[in-house]
Amino acid sequence: MSSDYAEKEREFLDTLAADTGRDLDGWMAAIAGTGLTHRDDIIDWLRQRRFTFDRASWLERIHNNGGRPIYADRPDLKTLVAGTSEPPAKVQRPAVASQPSAPPAPVRQAASPSPERSTDALGLEALLAKGKAFRPLAQHLLKAIETAHPGVAASARGALIVLGLPVEFAVLAVSAKDVKLGLAMGDAATRPGLETARITSAPPTVTHMVTLTDVRRIDAALLAYIAEAAARARPPPA
Repeated sequence: MSSDYAEKEREFLDTLAADTGRDLDGWMAAIAGTGLTHRDDIIDWLRQRRFTFDRASWLERIHNNGGRPIYADRPDLKTLVAGTSEPPAKVQRPAVASQPSAPPAPVRQAASPSPERSTDALGLEALLAKGKAFRPLAQHLLKAIETAHPGVAASARGALIVLGLPVEFAVLAVSAKDVKLGLAMGDAATRPGLETARITSAPPTVTHMVTLTDVRRIDAALLAYIAEAAARARPPPA
């Protein structure tokens, strides 16, 4: 799901110097020179320099990521990290002695995606698009959950993204204001950052929620809350 945003980040950074007079390193140094540390303060400072909110937010997240592009760990963006948008040169393989030609393998027709999967993917994209500047944050959260819990399935249901293993244990409500993560945690007590769920149209099993506006909230404590909800959703061992 992050490929579209990886490409958008590439385009944003490729044109940054031409559009603003500073490249990424220049803006990272400028932000550091302000002494500002709070997300909103940095975004406001960038907005005063004629950045739109979404681009200011993206630059702030990159600054918080140590000055590295958010998607820099993706193999297809290594050229961006290296400072060039050209594809890597092809490796020349040593010549080998010619062999008798084998008969060509039959060409297999690629399987068409099922209508259900295509519709679901479109539904997820539509829900993520509602996040506008917070869309990358929702993407990061989904990626973190998928990494910590292999096999989790995400699907669109109404205005929510539902996560299951396969029993549903979490929902995401993505908006231009924030990202709300609802968790099915039963009678667990509320804790710092974990409050009683107030998510419209969430299933009754969703009892708690966390409100996120910053990628820094995706930390060990949040992952522990998610793990607790996921553990309740897993079937007991036979």
